[in-house]
Amino acid sequence: AAHEGLRYERVMEAYRKNMRLPSQTLLCPITVSLSPSEMSSYETIANKLSELGFQIEIFGRDAIIIRSVPAVMSGQDVVAAVEALLAKGENVSAEDLLSEERLYMVACKAAVKGNNSLTSGAIVQLLHDLAVTDQPGTCPHGRPIVVEISKNDIERRFKRIL
Repeated sequence: AAHEGLRYERVMEAYRKNMRLPSQTLLCPITVSLSPSEMSSYETIANKLSELGFQIEIFGRDAIIIRSVPAVMSGQDVVAAVEALLAKGENVSAEDLLSEERLYMVACKAAVKGNNSLTSGAIVQLLHDLAVTDQPGTCPHGRPIVVEISKNDIERRFKRIL
C-alpha cells in the first residue's frame, strides 16, 4: 500500500505539472498486441505518454513496442499498467484516458504486490520516501499504510497482560 501510494503521488505530480518523469530503458523491449480501440486510445494519448516517461512505438497495425517506462514503474507489471491506460469505452476523450482514476490504476499495477519480497535497502528507501510524502497515511484505495498498535494490545495478543 505504501509503494502504491508513492507511485501514485509521483505520477500525479508529474501529470499535473506537465513534468517529464525520469525514464528507465527496458533491457528487452516489450511488444503488446492491442485491439483496434486500444490502438485508437494509444494514438490519442501517445504524446502525453511520452511526456510521462514512456517510449512506445507503433509496431504494425495492432501492436506497440514499449522501449522505456517511467522510472517509478521499473521492475513492475508494465504491460498491465499500459493496458489499464488504454482500455477504452465508447466516446472516451484524451482527458478521460489520462484521468486521475486511470493514472491511479497505472500506479496500482506498477506497485510492489503483497507477495513480493523487498531487499532491506528497498525497504529503507520505501520508508524514507514515505516519510516525505504528502499522504503517508493511506494508499489511493484508502487502505491504511501505517497502523498504531499499543503496547497493551501487543501484550494482550501474546497473553502477557500484567
